Amino acid sequence: MDQPFSAPSSDAAAAPPESTDLELLYHLLQQCPNLQRLSLSGECEGLQLKSWKNIAKSGLPGNLTDLTITLTSDAWLCPSPVLPVLFSRCPPSLRRLHVHIKYYETEAPRTLVDQVDEQAEAGEVEPLPLMSELHLTCEGLKEYTNIYPPSWSQFLNGLPNLNTIEIDDWHHCVSDKDRAAMFSADHKGWRSVSLYELGPLTAEALTNHCSTLETLDLRMATGLTSALMLQILSSSPRLHTFRTLIDDYAHDNKYWNKEETYISAVDFIDADPVSNTFKPWACESTLKIFRAKISGIPRPDIKITFGGHDLEEGMVLEEVYHGQSQDIQSRVYDRLARLTRLENLELGNEDRDLKSEIFYDDYCEGDERFQQYECLSMTLESGLWRLEGLKDLRVLSVVRMEERIGDDEKQWMKQHWPKIERICRTRSVSWRGDDGVVHMK
Repeated sequence: MDQPFSAPSSDAAAAPPESTDLELLYHLLQQCPNLQRLSLSGECEGLQLKSWKNIAKSGLPGNLTDLTITLTSDAWLCPSPVLPVLFSRCPPSLRRLHVHIKYYETEAPRTLVDQVDEQAEAGEVEPLPLMSELHLTCEGLKEYTNIYPPSWSQFLNGLPNLNTIEIDDWHHCVSDKDRAAMFSADHKGWRSVSLYELGPLTAEALTNHCSTLETLDLRMATGLTSALMLQILSSSPRLHTFRTLIDDYAHDNKYWNKEETYISAVDFIDADPVSNTFKPWACESTLKIFRAKISGIPRPDIKITFGGHDLEEGMVLEEVYHGQSQDIQSRVYDRLARLTRLENLELGNEDRDLKSEIFYDDYCEGDERFQQYECLSMTLESGLWRLEGLKDLRVLSVVRMEERIGDDEKQWMKQHWPKIERICRTRSVSWRGDDGVVHMK
């Protein structure tokens, strides 16, 4: 049974009642040894810190299988004992752990926090052989804030059957080497992986789990090469979600994903070098969500930039022979057409912060270097009609792509994609105030 509890918020003058509420919660939990599902939330600062530590240390029922904790604080949690104590005292029956930390921008006194001897408080981290899911997310952290205690790596190493993980660490508090260790070949096959950043070591290690991988959700995949993308797509028979592009996210780190993460058209086509026929992919009958840039397509039809300026050298890939663009686009469409269960086809992403007045001019009007100019044109003439068989398609995203979708293409989509709901396109200067979404219903 799910038992949510929320410690009420208050000002500093009401701190004693806050502590009392948490103490009552501690004693209540002591009377529920057979509780299996528990959700806790509240503030974690000042006098409340000790109470949360006590709950994590000895207040959790011994038969818990699902635990969700949401903590809000205006003090840095990295030196606090709450997380290391939690990691060392989780009930051995635990199967799913969700921890969400909300951090306020204001600075707060760290008196209780700074006096903590973490190792003495936490003790040794015990293995949790039954845990299969771990979700650790953060909201509103300041730069260089490290929420992970030194025992973090030891905690992860004690989860031999973990197959689902979500880690949102904006400021890269976990190294690529430590992440890669989680996905080592001797670990049980991973099923769902959601990471803020995927470095080269982690990306390479992740390919050991293609046989079991179902969901890959990445915000910054700077270590994911075109060859590794191909390996995952071609070798993952259970894969249904493949996201390699960051969502529209209002901080500077989003712009790091512009050039590094894409699959080349040649790799995506993946043709047999002798017969020139398509090599079969293991995910062809399972993949439902595909979000990745496909690059390396010559586009001789592009004469100016998205903003109407002269092209810079190297912006547009030149054809090696006349008609090469059409040949490559046709093959890319044909490969996409083999993914017959696609519901979301997202070939572009919004890497500009259009909600910000400060960045609007820079990233909407001036910065055109990262518009996709080596992409599909998405016209019927270029071969869009080859995607007629994608009858389950609901969302098409071509944001920041130099596409040429017109009225004919929209009409064709409505006719041949019966479930299509919307097309996401690039907002231009003249569209300011519009979200660039074309609703198809």
